[in-house]
Amino acid sequence: MLGFERGFGPCKTLAFIDRRGNVAGGMVFHNWHPESGVIEISIGAHSRMWATRQILQEAAAFAFTDCGCQAVVARTDGKNPVRTIWRKLGATEHVIPRLRGRDEAEHILVLPQEAFMASKYAEARHG
Repeated sequence: MLGFERGFGPCKTLAFIDRRGNVAGGMVFHNWHPESGVIEISIGAHSRMWATRQILQEAAAFAFTDCGCQAVVARTDGKNPVRTIWRKLGATEHVIPRLRGRDEAEHILVLPQEAFMASKYAEARHG
């Protein structure tokens, strides 16, 4: 679903289940650095419908509350529409030329906790 095969090492996952009970996508939290308070997230989905307020809040709560992170990082290509969601959440985007190959840049999105908390998507976690 992510378009590549690689191991994530120690990680935590969150799956999105559609109304039929099928896995519609998921998140992998990996490359956690407790010393710096940063965790990386990789997301794969069959539909854009995964990005509900509840799922975004649960993902943020895991990273910022459960793990105690001060920032979440995502890496993607420049064509991925998820970049729009990240920017709405308050992330800044950094483009690194050639990081995905000779002719393709890596887009690194950094979401600080304060930026997420200031977004319209932040809300207290229930349950």
